[in-house]
Order: sequence, then structure tokens, then C-alpha cells
Amino acid sequence: MSYYFIHDRSQIARFQQLVYIDIGIGIQQICLSARKKYGASIHTSAYHFNHLILGQPHDGDELARYIQRYEVTIGAYLDDNKQNLPNECLSVYSTLNPRDSCQVIENMYDSYFKELKESSKSRLPIKFNLKNTLKSEISKCVLKDKELPFYLQVDIDTKDVDTVNQVIDWCQQRKMVVYFSTETRGGYHIIFDRRLIPNNQQSRLKLQIDKVELLTAEQLLTVPGTMQGGFPVVFADWLTDRCNNV
Repeated sequence: MSYYFIHDRSQIARFQQLVYIDIGIGIQQICLSARKKYGASIHTSAYHFNHLILGQPHDGDELARYIQRYEVTIGAYLDDNKQNLPNECLSVYSTLNPRDSCQVIENMYDSYFKELKESSKSRLPIKFNLKNTLKSEISKCVLKDKELPFYLQVDIDTKDVDTVNQVIDWCQQRKMVVYFSTETRGGYHIIFDRRLIPNNQQSRLKLQIDKVELLTAEQLLTVPGTMQGGFPVVFADWLTDRCNNV
């Protein structure tokens, strides 16, 4: 018996087309996440692991094939007590904004030579961990061009109708064009393309609704077409349309 995460490859392909855009030097990262609130016996609220790095996809199914690598035999993923992590507590996350691969490599080598220099002085073995350093640099190196990062998102941590309607009103009043929306187990995510929002408007954006947060910093997003805590994550096109007053 194996773990399963994919429930709709067409939605994964759509997410890939929307987010994994070709900018030459950009790379993206996906990972598995175990969540305590979904039943994982772990010491933190969430634990991200098994990171995979993707460049520009060669075809529409490439992201799904990468995710398929996670669908291994039950027993491969263990909790803090060395027990099998249940499928229901695991989900697949992706970066939204691309990383600058050149900057990632440069920073990684800077870290290596710093450790090498310290090791030479102290006469102690070098402590450089390639895997951990690479993962860390990829997490930090969001592109810094004035037009980037591309996306910001609103995280709605509830499915309460009144709360969702308040967010829809907020979008409509500010004429915020929604790029796409997703429905997860616990709520909704609304994604905006920063390039469609004037810089002076971005700096003035405020959102004060209970259980709703405007995430201007980089955040991971559960991939539509995959499972989260036993729930099939999907695109919420009805929400996008209502926010855009279509």
C-alpha cells in the first residue's frame, strides 16, 4: 500500500501553467508537509521535508510527475516516535514566486567558503551540509527585481460565508484583480498578480477581518489537484469570479 496525493492531474497542470512561468533563471520548490492539526505526531505545528527543485517545466505534466515521486510505500515517512505518518496528515506544498537560481548558487558557495575558512582557522572538520544549505538558500532567494515577487495572497482560515463575503467586498471595493483562488481543507487562498497592482496601492493595502490575513511575504501554497488532510484541494473559480465581479 502506498501514499497517495494526486486526485486531479489536470488541476496540477493548470497550477503549473499559472505559477511556473518561464523567466530563464527561475526555479521553484515543492515539499511534503506533515501537520499536527491533521493528526501528525510531531513536535512542531508543521514539518516540511523531502524538498524537490524544479526548473522551467518541459511539458504540462511535469509537476504532477514530481509529486508522484512522493507516492511511495506506506512506512517511508515517520513521525517523531518513528511511527508511520498517516496519509491524512500529509500534503504537498509549492512555492509561488520563483527563486533566482544564480543567486542561490552564489549564496551557497559563499556559505561553503565561509565554513571552509572557519575550519581552516580552527583545525576542526568542516560542518558544511550541502543539502540543508541548498534548501535554505532556495527558501530565501526570492527574486528581487522591482517587478517581483509576482504574487501576494489572502489566506482565509475559515469557510464561514459571512467572512468570505467580507473578503469579496474588500476585493471589489479596491478593484483588486484576482489571478486565481483555491479551496483547501480549512478555507480559501486568493492569489493576486502584483504586476496588476500599482506600487502605491500595494503599500497602502490593509485587511482587518477575523481569520483572514493578507500575506505580502512569500508563503507556500497547497497544490490544487492534490490531497490535504483527506480533502481534495481545488481551484475555487466561483470565488475568483465573484471577487472580480464577473
